Amino acid sequence: MSAAQTFRHHHTVWPSLAGHGTGLVARIGDWTWQAVSRQTDFDVLRADTEDGRPAYLSFHYYRVRGTANFHLRTPTFGDALTVGTKVFQSGSQSVLTLHRILLDPADDKLATVDSDTFWDAVGPGELRAEQINRWISHTGASNENLASSVPAGFSTANLDATPENAPGRRRVLAARRHGSFRPEGLTQIGEPITLEYVIDPARDLNAVGLLYFAAYFGIIDWAVGQAWATWGGDVRSFLERVVEDIELLYEGNADPSARLDVEVTRWQGAENTQYIDVMLRQPSRVLAVSTQLLRVGSPGSPGPGD
Repeated sequence: MSAAQTFRHHHTVWPSLAGHGTGLVARIGDWTWQAVSRQTDFDVLRADTEDGRPAYLSFHYYRVRGTANFHLRTPTFGDALTVGTKVFQSGSQSVLTLHRILLDPADDKLATVDSDTFWDAVGPGELRAEQINRWISHTGASNENLASSVPAGFSTANLDATPENAPGRRRVLAARRHGSFRPEGLTQIGEPITLEYVIDPARDLNAVGLLYFAAYFGIIDWAVGQAWATWGGDVRSFLERVVEDIELLYEGNADPSARLDVEVTRWQGAENTQYIDVMLRQPSRVLAVSTQLLRVGSPGSPGPGD
């Protein structure tokens, strides 16, 4: 893969990108839409189906990996980020986008996206994000009635095929089967914690009335925060937690003021790690499955008490 195939862009961390909210995952999602528009020569923001209905490049799978010393909440005011991005075709209706996000690298070429090494261990001062996006449209008034719909004029013909070593689709299938992305053979810590969340129309929806893709991350953080207190952790340790890896499978959307059942389960990993599963669902369907790898016992992330 040549360096010319990587789209590089530069960003300063302003307040909307930093902190404990969903700002950075939201911005990475914006970068995905921008890259798809650029690399397919198609206006993703104003897409319509053949019969004139708006089409949206929805998020189906989202993963961000970092390290104990540099993770989603590490970038802070004024940091300079260099991002390398590349989009791949993933069938006629979806795309895979890979991002390497580096903290102020000495050489821009370090942000090259190389599919041979992208899924290796993450280096210091770096985040690696990947998403699978697919086109959807409304078929009725409810957000529960969404259908796959490729917009008129969209083509992935000029994109490279998804690398054979890309694990995303395999991990999606495994998460559907098991309700988790965690490795097999782990020991569950305590009983699952069940919560209820009501979709907030003023906070959780995007401009076209869908449950915003970044809002799922916010709901998951809220659920983990509630569980954290039950596990004996305080607010400070929750804010200082280190999430080295988070994966999210989007299976459905929800209407304003809909009630979601949220289940949080914790598992013991190896070498001072824990895995936290969060599942969002309604009585007849699963909306999302998420797993995060938590580093416990390291500086700045003591983890909740057992």
